[in-house]
Amino acid sequence: MKGIPFVSRSFSKKYSGNIILTADIQSKLRYQHSVHSQDVVTCMDDNCKVVVKNTHKKYTSLKYPDSKVYDIFGEVNGKVLFIVGRMFNDGNIYIITARWAEGNESAFYYRNSEVMCIEKE
Repeated sequence: MKGIPFVSRSFSKKYSGNIILTADIQSKLRYQHSVHSQDVVTCMDDNCKVVVKNTHKKYTSLKYPDSKVYDIFGEVNGKVLFIVGRMFNDGNIYIITARWAEGNESAFYYRNSEVMCIEKE
């Protein structure tokens, strides 16, 4: 994740607070990753969440060319949740997937969330 530009501030300015989480995705998250919809909401409400632009080609979409895909890291009950979400021009975010972060991802979040929180104070 070295060299990835942070977009947390610009993301927060545009994010409307509306989360699009379909029943199919909720089911997948619950059964495959043990992530509940409330975990996603809590993560998105994390004031110190770390947001970076997603660089994986599999999430690019010709169907939604005006949308942007982000990797979002936030803390939920002492664990780090990793979310991939597509933000539309209206500020709504569609959750593509979410899972509990692994070692390096958790370290990335804790190292960078501290900076995000200090900048907000």
